[in-house]
Amino acid sequence: MLDIPVASVGEQAMLAALAMGQRFAVVTVAEKTAAAIERDIALYGLRERAIVRPARAISPESDASLLLGAVRDPWEAFIPRFEAAARTCIADGADVILVGCAWYGPLLRRAGYAHVSGTGIPVVDSTTVALKYLEAMIEVAKVTSLVKSQGALFRTPPREKIAQARAAIGPMR
Repeated sequence: MLDIPVASVGEQAMLAALAMGQRFAVVTVAEKTAAAIERDIALYGLRERAIVRPARAISPESDASLLLGAVRDPWEAFIPRFEAAARTCIADGADVILVGCAWYGPLLRRAGYAHVSGTGIPVVDSTTVALKYLEAMIEVAKVTSLVKSQGALFRTPPREKIAQARAAIGPMR
């Protein structure tokens, strides 16, 4: 519906991973999130460039205490758990690891954690990559006036249809 660049953290990070390596995987914080990420990988048409079972959760799953601990010292508990999951991905052929949680990526980057220890395999802060990708998309739109296809899937609906949909939802706040 929009005429401005739009991006998602997952898709932009996955597209960036394609430029960094042959096969990527995503390490996330919960099995439920891993299932949603695997669905997204298939919907984005990126299944062939991901490893088998491309989204893996840390074990045990994240909770509020893990996030608070990671804010204080990510090296204490979170990074060892993240690395354990990442190493299973590497063993299955991943040469790029994406952080599948918008909270933890910037924490890991701030801690200086950019590669799985001893492997040379990059750990990508998906949140920051998505923001930078969106910035690039905005610049491309400014220079070329191109934002999106007007083909069937991305075609902007007529304004009256948008107005009807908004009226049915109620006031936008």
